[in-house]
Amino acid sequence: MTQATERDSCRPEDERFIEKRFQSLMAALPSSYTYRDRALVERAFRFAREAHRGQRRSSGEPYVIHCIEVAKIVADLYPRPEAIAAALLHDVVEDTPVTLDQLRVEFGEDIARFVDGVTKLSAQLPRVSRTLDEDESDDARRRAQQRRRALTYANIRKMILAMLQDPEVIFIKLADRLHNMRTLAALSESRQRRIAQETLNIFAPLANRLGIWKIKWELEDLSMRYLEPEEYKRIAKFLRERRSQREKMVQKIVERVHQVLQDQRTRLPGFENFEFLISGRPKHIYSIWRKMQRKNISLEQVMDLRGVRIIVKPKDEFIARVGEEEAERQATGMCYTLLGVIHSQWRPMPGEFDDYIANPKDNQYQSLHTTVMFEDNRPLEVQIRTQQMHDAAELGLAAHWRYKEAGTWSEDWVQRWQEAMQKVAQGVHPQPSVLARLSPEERAAVQLAHKIQWFRQQLVEWQREVGDEEFVDGVKTDVFADRIFVYTPKGDIIDLPKGATPIDFAYKIHTEVGHRCRGARVNGRIVPLNYKLKSGDLVEIITGPRRGGPSLDWLNPELGYVVTQRARAKIRQWFRKQDRQRKLEEGQRILHRALQSWGLSRNLLTDDLARELGYSNLADLYVAIGGGEIEVNKVAEALWPQVRPQMQEESEEDWVRPSKPAQGAPRAEQGKVQIDGLMGMKYRLARCCNPVPGEPIVGYVTSDGRGVSIHRADCPTALNLKAHRPERFVQVRWSQRANHDGVVVRLHAHAVDRKGLLRDITGVIASEDSNIVYANVKTQSKGKALVELALEIRDLRHLNRLLFRLAEVENVYKVYRVGGKRKPE
Repeated sequence: MTQATERDSCRPEDERFIEKRFQSLMAALPSSYTYRDRALVERAFRFAREAHRGQRRSSGEPYVIHCIEVAKIVADLYPRPEAIAAALLHDVVEDTPVTLDQLRVEFGEDIARFVDGVTKLSAQLPRVSRTLDEDESDDARRRAQQRRRALTYANIRKMILAMLQDPEVIFIKLADRLHNMRTLAALSESRQRRIAQETLNIFAPLANRLGIWKIKWELEDLSMRYLEPEEYKRIAKFLRERRSQREKMVQKIVERVHQVLQDQRTRLPGFENFEFLISGRPKHIYSIWRKMQRKNISLEQVMDLRGVRIIVKPKDEFIARVGEEEAERQATGMCYTLLGVIHSQWRPMPGEFDDYIANPKDNQYQSLHTTVMFEDNRPLEVQIRTQQMHDAAELGLAAHWRYKEAGTWSEDWVQRWQEAMQKVAQGVHPQPSVLARLSPEERAAVQLAHKIQWFRQQLVEWQREVGDEEFVDGVKTDVFADRIFVYTPKGDIIDLPKGATPIDFAYKIHTEVGHRCRGARVNGRIVPLNYKLKSGDLVEIITGPRRGGPSLDWLNPELGYVVTQRARAKIRQWFRKQDRQRKLEEGQRILHRALQSWGLSRNLLTDDLARELGYSNLADLYVAIGGGEIEVNKVAEALWPQVRPQMQEESEEDWVRPSKPAQGAPRAEQGKVQIDGLMGMKYRLARCCNPVPGEPIVGYVTSDGRGVSIHRADCPTALNLKAHRPERFVQVRWSQRANHDGVVVRLHAHAVDRKGLLRDITGVIASEDSNIVYANVKTQSKGKALVELALEIRDLRHLNRLLFRLAEVENVYKVYRVGGKRKPE
């Protein structure tokens, strides 16, 4: 990403400032650098300064300062001289007249290749943004935005593929993105949000996959600052205000744990050989917010979770006496001994222990995690790890070969890297028994080589078959997602992203198995084809005749049949081979069925719509849908600007959004407090328990027509009602959102009547982050029921997802949108 503005003259004070910043970079280089190494870095700086002379960033700062700061971050992660030189030069091809051929002549093939890996395919992106002025027609603006989107995905694809060839590209690009995020305030709000979202989707997960948590945490926090500014400010303010109180509390806990270790030192053989570094764990704003969302708890409840970290560090004289490997082995044993001491001193909480030393995470993270009930009868999270494990947790694989000792750099790293790639190709995997026989440098090289080889295996099989946007989406779902490990009937282990289904499994086994998949058994039990597999599952695929093929429904993301890009690409490839007439009829059927469920007219399907989506006419669009080239959701996105005004007009009727609250309602019910899932519905706070925002609550649908009564979750009255009338309870929670700018639509759900039907339906709606404006259940003949709903949606994709999820509710057999402006009878 560039933030360059037009060139201007460079003032003397700028030159002094630039030189001072460069000298701070030189001071950060490893002491083992030779004269030739330092000369290369200096030569790259002088070249970059001249190339960028007169250029300024959007902040007004001389552009070359960005290059220096990126190089400093790279020096901290991966201090190979060629990597730092390439970091200094990383924008000269993109933002100046300098060419790659010039770089090859001046600095050699390697550095030119590293720079090319982080250089965008085109410098047209800034020019595209400048053409979007008020005088342009809507069509011209839309075409320019589509062009920008296509270029963005093409650039990300090029960068990811370059990363697979050279580790230098990974670290330069992460450093570039980190510094750009640190200086994002100078850009427009729309660019801030776009870049922050891209960072959260691509670069933070990349840092996580490589185990570079120090970078991951900062990228996540910086992204949240621009994507959720109000929540970010609220949590940051809370942390600032409670810092002193929290630091005192953590210090008392640290001192108490240290005292326990000192008292128990006679039980710790070799205690004198180690330092024990005990500290509180840092709190990261994004992780706090995610925990609030995931567990549906308040900020105060999250901050009640205290944590300490114990790092076992071998003393220098001990390492000199027994060697680095033996010292690390004994430090690892000491971690388990300390765990026993902690558990004997404070009661461990059931189900809260994880051994990531014996079973490292995918990114090689190692540590012991436990939670104990501390002396104040409140939980205390404890992490125990060695210094080497801690360095790896902060900097990932980079920690192993960044420095062998403080201030040194392994000069034969490139040779070891090449040897490691050969070993991985020959089947050497980073298992403890294999790694134990390697030197520390070889071990680290094999780990990094295996990680990048794993990336390649995930991408290379299908990257040539898909477009740029599909490729980037596939990286997010197939590569950056958490992994599960399932078994074939023969006992082979299959590695899949979390959320994968039997169809994903079938295509991972073989393309033909995927095409012929008709059912699946998991652990001996028949399951639906959109069943979410879990680690340890034994999966058997039931296949049909060879003449069969996949279903187009498998490509609908709302139905949840496939999540891996490999499966999606193979299904699309199969449909591309089918005859045109069959694809046209199938595409027409799919699109007409979708419009019917959305409550929209087929008159919306025109040649103009097809051209907007890149097809010459409506028939070609049908063929593309029937051939799996484009999903219905893309049509929904294109239709939304056209249908939203009509839906908005319907939503402005009195039955949809009451113009004023009911008379006599307390202040909290007049907009001061909103409750997710019930916005706009009539409700009241129960006087028996008087719930206040932040407390766990439940909702009870009253039988007297007064709406929903809101009780504290532990209210005796509510507990008594729940014991006798559980079907009248609905899921509610205090809202943390102040603004709702969606559109309200009416839905009808036909079902076989049963207890708990309304509760299950409202639970699904709440889980899909939609607000209920109106809800009513009508009992019909023959034990059937009609559920009338008015829901707030963000767009047609959101509506499509809601329709699918509601159709999955037990006993519901039909769901669709109802058009018109009248209130449900």
